[in-house]
Amino acid sequence: MRGLAHMSGKKGLFIFKVNGISKFPMNLLSSERCFPSDKEDVFNITENNFGKRSVTLVSHHPPSVAPWRAEGWTLVFSMLSQDCRPDNEYDDYHTWPC
Repeated sequence: MRGLAHMSGKKGLFIFKVNGISKFPMNLLSSERCFPSDKEDVFNITENNFGKRSVTLVSHHPPSVAPWRAEGWTLVFSMLSQDCRPDNEYDDYHTWPC
């Protein structure tokens, strides 16, 4: 996925797909600041731990190839959707009382 660095300053949702055959690297959901696209992707992350599968993920930040590769997964597709990130990203992620 060379060429994603130029998108790092863009606002919007990054939609990307990863392929793998091993247990899904849950730690990357946090470090890559992404989440599953739909219920099928949640199933492929949590229940379907055997065989080749694809998971579509969404993030407000461009995905990085290296962390996925290090876990044995391949980043196969990425796109930037329309500008929908709030100006104050803190409110988007920190809505719980501290």
